Parts: sequence; C-alpha cells; structure tokens
Amino acid sequence: MKFKLLTTFMFFLIASIPILQASHASTPLVVQTPTIKGEGVFYEIFVRSFADSNGDGIGDLKGITEKLDYLNDGNPKTNTDLGVTGIWLMPIFKSPSYHGYDTTDYYAINPNYGTIDDLKKLVKAAHKRGIKVILDIAINHSSDEHTWFNQAKDATSNYHNWYVWAEDQGLDTQTEGAFSQNVFYESNGNHYLAIFWNKMPDFNFDNKQVRNEFVNIGKYWLRIGVDGFRLDAAKHVYENFASDHGKKAVIAKNVAWWQEFRKGLSQINKNVYLISEIWDSPHVISPHLNKTFNASFNFDLQKKIIGISNSETSEALGQYLNPIYSSYLRDAKGPVSDGTFIGNHDMDRPMSQLRRGINPSKTAIAMLLTLPGTPYIYYGDEIGMFGHKPDELIREPFLWYKNGADGKWKTRWESSNVNTNNPPSVEAQKNDPTSLLSLYRNLIHLRLREPLLQNGALEDYKVSNRSIQAYTRFTKKDRLLVLINLSANTQSVTINDHFSKLLISTDSLNKWSGTLISLRPYSTVVLKQ
Repeated sequence: MKFKLLTTFMFFLIASIPILQASHASTPLVVQTPTIKGEGVFYEIFVRSFADSNGDGIGDLKGITEKLDYLNDGNPKTNTDLGVTGIWLMPIFKSPSYHGYDTTDYYAINPNYGTIDDLKKLVKAAHKRGIKVILDIAINHSSDEHTWFNQAKDATSNYHNWYVWAEDQGLDTQTEGAFSQNVFYESNGNHYLAIFWNKMPDFNFDNKQVRNEFVNIGKYWLRIGVDGFRLDAAKHVYENFASDHGKKAVIAKNVAWWQEFRKGLSQINKNVYLISEIWDSPHVISPHLNKTFNASFNFDLQKKIIGISNSETSEALGQYLNPIYSSYLRDAKGPVSDGTFIGNHDMDRPMSQLRRGINPSKTAIAMLLTLPGTPYIYYGDEIGMFGHKPDELIREPFLWYKNGADGKWKTRWESSNVNTNNPPSVEAQKNDPTSLLSLYRNLIHLRLREPLLQNGALEDYKVSNRSIQAYTRFTKKDRLLVLINLSANTQSVTINDHFSKLLISTDSLNKWSGTLISLRPYSTVVLKQ
C-alpha cells in the first residue's frame, strides 16, 4: 500500500531520562542507553547575506524580521514555514570586516545591519513565533582596531594587560600556536598573541577585569532580549599553543571561565542558552561541558553523516554515538544536548561535499533531523545552495528568487554558476512537494511534534541490507523506527517488530506490506509502535 503522511499533531513533552533499558526482537541483548536533550531546531543566519530591507545590497536585521514567516509563522498547524525554533545570528557587532569575527565594539551593532531598536523588534517578533534568538560572540579575541587594543599597545596603559604579550609573560615569540602556526606579532617593540590572524589579538583571561567585562557584555545583550550566545572558538580562551592541546590544566581553566560566564549571565536569565564551538573530537569536547554549555557542535558527527551519504553504506550510529552521549552526561553533571549539523559558515556546503548532489543530500538531511540532539541548519542549505571555499563563496546572498537574491554585496554566484539554468531558490521550491525545501519542512515539523525524535534514546536496528540506515528512538513506553534508503536503487527490508503507525514517508511510492518495506531511492520512512 502507498504511504500517507500522518497529520495528527502531538503537543506533549516527555521528561529527560538519563539511562534507558533497550531491547527488541532483532537485538535480544539488554543495553544501557544514554538520553540527551533535544532543544528544538536552530537556523544559522549570515545577516549580510540573508535579506535586504532597504535596497543597499546588504542584508540587515529588518530584513530578517520581514522574513520570519518563512522561518516560523507561529502557527503549528501549518507546514508552509520551515518551522525552526531558534535563530543564530552570525556576528552583528561593529567590525571592520565583512564577516564580523573581529569586533571593534561589543556594545554596538554594525550600522550596515541596523540599530539596537531593530534588534529589539526582531527579538520581539521572533518570540511571538516561538523562536529563540542567539548572538554569535567572539570572546577569545577582538579586532586590532578596537580601542582597547589601541590603548593596550602602550605598556603603561591600564588596557595593556587585557591582551597577551610575550615579553610580559616570559613567552618565546617562536612558540608554535594551537595549529602549529606563528602566533606572535610585533607592536611598539612588544609581541602580542593572535592565534587566528594578526588582526585578531587574543585577550588575557587571567585578567579578572577582562572576565568581568565579558560577563557584563553578555548581560547587556540579555537585557536587550536575546536568549543566549553561540560562543566562537570556546576552547581557545586558554588553549593557545600546540603544547596546550588536551592538557587537563588548560581544559580546567577553560571550564572555570565558562562556568563563571554562565553563572554571571544566569543572574539575568536563568535559562540562558549557550552553545560552544569546540572544533575537536568528542573526547576533547566532553570535559568542557561541566555546567557550562547547553551543547557543543559535533564536528565528527558531521563528517560521519556526510561520509555515510557519500558511501551509500550504513553504519552503526547508535554504537558510535551512545558512548559519546554517556561521556557528555557524565562530564556535564546534568542534562546536556548535542549540537548536530551538516553545514556551517566555515566549511564547504553539503551540496558541494556530496558527490552526487541533491539525492544523497536527502539522506544526510534525514539523519540530521531524526538523530538525537539539537539540529542546526545553515541558511541556504535547505534549498540546496552550493559553495566551495574560500569563505566568501560559502556565505553568499540567499537565493530567494529564481533570478537571484535581494542582497548584492557579493557578485560572484557559486550556486548560480554550478546550476545556471535552475538556481536553487525559495521561489522555485516553495510550492513543490518533492523539493529539498519541502523535505526540510516536513522533517522539521515531524521532529517538533514527535517527542521521541527530540528526547528519545538511540539504538541501532539490525537489518541485513547495508543500503538501509536503520535505528530506533525510544523511551520506556514508546518506540519509533527510522529507515533511510542510502542508495540510488529501490531497496527492500524486513522488520521483525510490530510498528502500527506511519509518521512520515518522503516518497509517496514507498510500500509497506506486513513486515516487508520497500523504499524508493534516497527516501526515508519513520514508523511508530
């Protein structure tokens, strides 16, 4: 029989269950399975490239406000919106660069993006729709044009010790940085630390004045109304040199700072949302989670999802992820999530990483939106924009229309150039039920109305067909089954358990007859007991 999309909405939440007992007919052993939190679905926005409200060619905060109905119209009964519950704004503070990660004023908005009042209106409108707003903040370093650094160049200035100077700390200026790079640069006869770029001098977080200032900065924006922060380069507050990597003492200093930051911000918002960028393996991320962040981005899982989709061969994701979740829960000493994603502003877009383009991207999307954690979607990925580094080509203006975008700050069009006759736009996809945009919409809405997809534990489901990625999400009372056909051919699979409800089928020609399921190429089925 043909599948029909289940339209019954469920609006109840389940309690977080740290450890669950899991077993089913095809895997008789009882296993201990950790459970992490799901905190909705977030959408990452490069403000400069998203929506231009005033025709100057640069995206702005008013433009985002005008496009909120695209992201979430506030009505859970519709599915013509994307359905996201949070937005992450890449840096909006004053900066001399196009990307904004070198800040010159942490209390001011880039005038190209608008005003404080524009941000307040955006936050208010987002909250009405159930959307959180978090700001990207680069705490590790400022711009070398920041007034603090200009004053710090004078060794007698009160701001001199706000930054790290080799001569003051007895450091060898030839010391290798965290990535084996040169990191010390000369100014007025002294050498300052800048591990990412000489235009980004690093702060000295051993200075309590610096720590207090950043707590005050965080409090300021929380009072404006934002819900939290994405914390750039979170481990590099103290991990500056190659010799620092993995050292318990260095990790402990990072953790102590982020605990101090959270504690200070909690005075304004006890539910402040913090997600960290720790671009490292889960075993390095884990000890950083001790009462610090809601989640940290899982870069290793991103590579694994893309790898599975490219190889079209399944892997035991439960076997891989559950030890990570156990470690996270142990080190967090409380509830924690996992920041899952398949694309962001620092890497080639998924459509450019996946060898065969749109079809394998469907399986990567299905995994992202049915696995545990809090998924993050990079703007443009939901319509299949292309983009290879350098960075400007993965941060291009969003393609709202078939003939381009309303932001013109960037003139070379990677997404248009690779598909000139049919650029991947919202206009071309919004009314097409088979489009990539519709797939995102349907899976996000399913995730948000199905508690098992947000807060259920994960277990591999054993099938004999390696072209089928299979796993269950479960609590003590309920269980659902995710089946994803990774291949270009129709695949059949026999299941050994009784699942009575169809939650979604991404292809109307998929078939289900008793225990036999036939899945069309690159399609997904989710069943529930």
